[in-house]
Amino acid sequence: MYLMTNQKYLPADKAVFLKETLKKIDESKFTMVSAMEFKDPSTLLLVSIFLGALGIDRFTLGDTGMGILRKH
Repeated sequence: MYLMTNQKYLPADKAVFLKETLKKIDESKFTMVSAMEFKDPSTLLLVSIFLGALGIDRFTLGDTGMGILRKH
């Protein structure tokens, strides 16, 4: 179910490897992985193209320090 929900964020050629790896991890690690929020690559590309000079693309990735440094 996890792979089906997030398939647009994951490489298709690695699906079998990811499925086997997810089967092997324990419940606490799976919970941590399934709680991760993926960013849409198309949105990040557009933000980077249009607002990258301002450092806003770094903020959307969660890299606040680089966003501030790039802004100045």
